[in-house]
Amino acid sequence: MTTRWMMVAAVAMLAGGCVAGGGGDGSGGSRQDGGLPGGGGGAGGAGGGAGGVGIVEGPPVASADSFRSQITSLVCGQLAECCSEQGVSFTPAQCAELVNSTTTSNGLTYDPDAAGDCLATMRTRRGCDAMAQPDVCQRVFTGDVALGEPCGTDAECAPIEGGEVSCGFDDTCEAELRGAPGDACNGTCTEDPATTSTFCSGSGAQPAPGEPETRCYTNDNLFCGPDRLCMALVAQGGDCSGGLQCRAGLECRSGDEGRTCQPLPMMGEACTDDCAEGYCPDRADAVCTPFVALGGACEGEAFSDPCGPNAACGEGGTCEQSNESPAAFVCALLAGGGF
Repeated sequence: MTTRWMMVAAVAMLAGGCVAGGGGDGSGGSRQDGGLPGGGGGAGGAGGGAGGVGIVEGPPVASADSFRSQITSLVCGQLAECCSEQGVSFTPAQCAELVNSTTTSNGLTYDPDAAGDCLATMRTRRGCDAMAQPDVCQRVFTGDVALGEPCGTDAECAPIEGGEVSCGFDDTCEAELRGAPGDACNGTCTEDPATTSTFCSGSGAQPAPGEPETRCYTNDNLFCGPDRLCMALVAQGGDCSGGLQCRAGLECRSGDEGRTCQPLPMMGEACTDDCAEGYCPDRADAVCTPFVALGGACEGEAFSDPCGPNAACGEGGTCEQSNESPAAFVCALLAGGGF
């Protein structure tokens, strides 16, 4: 993927995945859910597709062109505020060009009600908080391409109940379901609210062509267990042998009672991997050590990143601000004119 398209993908996420081509004033159906709940737009599980972001009901937007104009203005305003927090500025024209380049193909069904709710929900966000994507924005433009069939964009894939669809690396529509306890599963995922990213690890057989994947989320206190079923993460003191996983803040440790889930070591305590505070150096007598400050030397090996949250060890061997989040990535590229 080129730098430009990595950037476009990140801005598409900020736009809620809902910027679509100006294919006229495509009409949509009426509201089918009996009215969406109002209330504040507080973010729930931010990140990967199923995030439980509150929906604010807004007036229908009659035309696709009107929606596209409004969402472009809204996204660029939020991105400007977010980038300003990071000391980055850019021109409105730069942002508009970038957002417009995320347009999808024509021939999609436009939903005026979802468009109104998307805009109303997005307007409750400020700055980088806008990166928590409202699910309703994915319903503004929808396609009818079935799972396993060829596609060009995510929006062309027909939505499925309780899951997220996308156009996969093989250019066919694929889907992911969020697993519940006891569901057959294909892997474990964790949503990171700090970067609005989702990190997944695979396990179990891949689904047949045209069938959705099911992932268990640690944010739901679940993981894909040895039997390839979603099961609860193990609590403190519980048995974690045989591939079982511990809850957040715990690690699987050997002791007199076998392998059990125990709290991560605190600052100054002996460590072998992660720490509750600081990082664990890679040495025989390692203890949890304070993170290295930005600009500090970070050469040498460590079991966990020595630079701490929102930072990474750069090529020069010093801790640098990380651009892992989509917002930070876009801001850094806009600052350099890299699109």
